[in-house]
Amino acid sequence: MPLDYMGYKVQQINKNLTRITASLLRQNASGFPNDIQNVSVQIISLNDKSLRIRVTDNNKHRYEPPLPHLNLPEVPKAMDPLYTVDVDKAGRKIIRNKIFFIQPLNIF
Repeated sequence: MPLDYMGYKVQQINKNLTRITASLLRQNASGFPNDIQNVSVQIISLNDKSLRIRVTDNNKHRYEPPLPHLNLPEVPKAMDPLYTVDVDKAGRKIIRNKIFFIQPLNIF
């Protein structure tokens, strides 16, 4: 795949403290049959350690297994997330903020 290959282009972005929604439009064929032309991406911060990433076809309804309803507050009280998520017109970034934890050893 060429380095300048662009499969999808970000058309619209909506952001708040816990959720990012983006609409993507197919720019180039993938080489596989039945490319999805119009895609919606939702990135939801569930808590400090978890993200829910949902990718759907805007033009065709597909079966989705039922997910349990999570009774999460719209705006968390205190957050120290492991991840930073950002989406801009160039694409998406998910960055893990904390790679590992150091714990002191008590050997004596």
